[in-house]
Amino acid sequence: MQRRMTCEMPSNVMEPTIAKGSVVAVDTAYYYENEPQRWDVLVFTAPQVEQMQFDLGRQKIAPEPIAAVVNAAADLHARESVLVRPHLFFVKRIVGLPGERIRFTPEAIMCDDQPLHVPRDLARCYVRFKDCADYAFGGTNEYVVPFNSVFVLSDNLTAGKDSRRIGAVSLHNVIGRVIL
Repeated sequence: MQRRMTCEMPSNVMEPTIAKGSVVAVDTAYYYENEPQRWDVLVFTAPQVEQMQFDLGRQKIAPEPIAAVVNAAADLHARESVLVRPHLFFVKRIVGLPGERIRFTPEAIMCDDQPLHVPRDLARCYVRFKDCADYAFGGTNEYVVPFNSVFVLSDNLTAGKDSRRIGAVSLHNVIGRVIL
């Protein structure tokens, strides 16, 4: 069984793999029949980010990739006097699987104390993790992926919010797998 939807990449977070403005196909039934695999690209919702943006949506915030959505919510809230919760889809790549211990070093991503084998076409994307101070997991460079969750990263590590900042993504929030 395969069900498809399409979505447009609103930002450069997955460049060079998926360019800003590209339309991607998403198999929304894929994870009903298959387990998540490292390096899959998936679409998911992130309630923790949506709630943060909803709270900020009551007032305008400075420009950044998500500001347009938040500011639109603020405008609608001001005009309609109704609560608005922006619903966002995120596109990221699975790097850590349930139960794995992910650690970042300046040279590599470590998975359960072993260097992660990064496919050749992604090698330039996943190198040089300089500073972990602002990571969501307490300023350390290590994170244990909860069961029923995955650790995701942007291919463009300098752009976007990924598991380094929002934590693991629950499999309950996964919409589907991007068909590249």
